[in-house]
Amino acid sequence: MAKSSKSARVKKRPQKKSVRPVESSRNYARVLAETTKLIAEAQKRALIAVNHELVCLYWHIGRTIVRQQESANWGDSVVRQFARDLRIAFPEMKGLTQDNLWRMRQFFLAMQEIDHWLQTDLRHECLCGLPCGHADLC
Repeated sequence: MAKSSKSARVKKRPQKKSVRPVESSRNYARVLAETTKLIAEAQKRALIAVNHELVCLYWHIGRTIVRQQESANWGDSVVRQFARDLRIAFPEMKGLTQDNLWRMRQFFLAMQEIDHWLQTDLRHECLCGLPCGHADLC
């Protein structure tokens, strides 16, 4: 009788190359170190990118609240509802509480003040390089 077709389809494993143990372990250690470094650097870049995006997101949400307060008279109850609706839309995000939305608003306002201060200060530098308020020291 003929053998079953299953046994005829068995794949042979490739034969292992014989490598000297010392060369193999040195090469392995180098490859492992290089790969570990690549992974750590990629993780760091990913964290930096995520943090950058979150800061931008918080700034934009803060700006939205400030603008809506100015144009549509948003008050506490609207911001409270806004926070609820955002948490419903993004249940996996933990930072969309009412308190955090108020903090985002404060962050936007603080950044606006810093930007204004930097722009004003840079325009009024005196010749010695100190801010204009220190002109009497020149």
